[in-house]
Amino acid sequence: MLKKSLVIARLNLRNCNAAWIATGIIFFAIFGPILSHIIRAKIGVDVGKDGVLGCGNFLYLLPLLCAIIISARNFHRFMNLGSKRSDFFWGSLCAYGLLAAGVSLANLLIYYAFDLNVIRMDIFYDMRLNLLDVWGWSGHGAVVAFLRQSAFLFFVMVFFHTLAALHEWWIGWAADAAIIAVISVFTPIEPLRNAEYEFFRAILFQPNAFLQIFTCLALAAAICALNKPILSHKKI
Repeated sequence: MLKKSLVIARLNLRNCNAAWIATGIIFFAIFGPILSHIIRAKIGVDVGKDGVLGCGNFLYLLPLLCAIIISARNFHRFMNLGSKRSDFFWGSLCAYGLLAAGVSLANLLIYYAFDLNVIRMDIFYDMRLNLLDVWGWSGHGAVVAFLRQSAFLFFVMVFFHTLAALHEWWIGWAADAAIIAVISVFTPIEPLRNAEYEFFRAILFQPNAFLQIFTCLALAAAICALNKPILSHKKI
């Protein structure tokens, strides 16, 4: 079963060209100006001090887009090739686990090998390089940051995979409207805003790494349980 899941995971990731291309374009569109700024500053050109957002953050776009494409498009491809629904389900989860780990590792490499060195150069006015710092994940070392980031990305992919799957029926669009309504209604009202804050604190800003990882994986598992009946009713 594991071997079959890995094969489907590999094929899933290979058949997400639009996600890879879009992420690559945006990544290099951000990385290019940062690198140009650094080079010009190094050769003595007065470039001033601009604000910048690190390019590693934009790698998060890849798992989000892949989850949507795999759920909405790749499902029908595999079913038409004779795959079982259960094989697609476990293969998709395997792909998300690999992608979460890969993107997390890539972002960490960018953060430690590039971002921190750029900060030390002090050539940018406002250096908000990486969400690892914003969310407090970098404070306990690279290994903990890797695990926290991977758990969060896996949860995000499972969530968007399920949401994309629901769009074959009206309930998917209703879910979109409900999410927008919750954010719109909760934010202005203080008690509801506090509840919204506690949710994002649990999956992002939680100071306890174990609790943050556990919450993300528990939510992902709960959504996976909902995914099985959805998958069984999807049309081929």
